[in-house]
Amino acid sequence: MDSIGHGCDTESVSQLKLFDSCKGILADDERGRIAYIPGFVDEETAQAWFNALHRGVRWRSQRREMYDREVIVPRLLGHFRLDPAPDATPAAVLEAARRVVAHLGVPFNSVGLNLYRDGRDSVAPHNDHLYDIRAGFPIALLSLGATRRMTIRAKAAPRRSLHLDLETGSLLVMDYSTQIHYTHGVPKTTATIGERISLAFRVKPDQQPAKPAGDRGVTGNVARVGGTAIADGHPFLVPLKVYDESITFLKRAIDASKLGHTGKLEGLARLEFLR
Repeated sequence: MDSIGHGCDTESVSQLKLFDSCKGILADDERGRIAYIPGFVDEETAQAWFNALHRGVRWRSQRREMYDREVIVPRLLGHFRLDPAPDATPAAVLEAARRVVAHLGVPFNSVGLNLYRDGRDSVAPHNDHLYDIRAGFPIALLSLGATRRMTIRAKAAPRRSLHLDLETGSLLVMDYSTQIHYTHGVPKTTATIGERISLAFRVKPDQQPAKPAGDRGVTGNVARVGGTAIADGHPFLVPLKVYDESITFLKRAIDASKLGHTGKLEGLARLEFLR
């Protein structure tokens, strides 16, 4: 039986700045800054938001490819852009976004929602894809409902682990660099546990306006002329969908590579230029 306590446990935390109460700055070094704010939202408000989102969001299940087979993601998902927010965006999402933006001074333009129905729902250790978030901006995670434990681990030596119980109304903030040096996840538990909703606020790349089919227009050094792609002044035939998928594949390859922080940023910037 898993033990879900209050606070946090750490392993191999030399040189890692920690507060025993797990309130405040949990890490702040060359690998990035992690801060935890319990009670960011009072319990009454947190419960009201949980109830409103539980019944008001159009939750969806998702299937993903993993290890050469398709699996069901073990939680329900929702998502809203905030730039601007659609008319159907729940009031609880808008108010939560307003408070988080005001507190952190970060122009979050996207929020991903996860509904953990019981202890069997989880999220595997991962980092956010660097191509899917804007460099220099943090990720903020607001928790509503039952407490769930998050595990944060360093990818390289010195190995550091942090096991943090995310309480209702709490806010966890991880800066951009942590997505390069750490993984985070919510493991399954056999403990009897209630439902939890998390709101993950991110600054994502600006939405690109839809272009007519077959017409990329001139962006960077790529153009579409008479149905033919032109790059650096030389024509070549390539379906637009294949071109975009190729750029996305290369971004993922850079993100998963062993390049250093600077190398990854330079590689991603070069690919953005090709857009």
